[in-house]
Amino acid sequence: MRVARPHVVMPDFPQGGHATSGFESTDTNDYSSQVITVSISELKARLRAFIDIVRDGDEVLVTDRGRLIARLVPIRQAEQEEGRREMLLRSGRLRGPTATLADDFFLRARPADANGDSLAALLDERADGR
Repeated sequence: MRVARPHVVMPDFPQGGHATSGFESTDTNDYSSQVITVSISELKARLRAFIDIVRDGDEVLVTDRGRLIARLVPIRQAEQEEGRREMLLRSGRLRGPTATLADDFFLRARPADANGDSLAALLDERADGR
């Protein structure tokens, strides 16, 4: 069920203006007059409506006692499709493969660990929190 889009207009803006209370502007063509501005309390009270606004492609500026503290912006389609792996690669926290695996890699015999030393080492690391 879609929540109705909030319609709050500053007194000095013509009916249908986009700016809301909490952020005053004298130039109706500047950036802040083209986005919706909302206080934290109003955002909390009508979060679903503001999320729908962002989902529709508009930005919402959030204020705390008249100070701008956050901006809610829609996620671009490319960012939605980008996976966690790609994000880690781009940030440098993950290195990509340097070669491809051989076709028979998963069919090869695994190394023997008769004493279970590998498992013991793993469990010790987990217990130590490493």
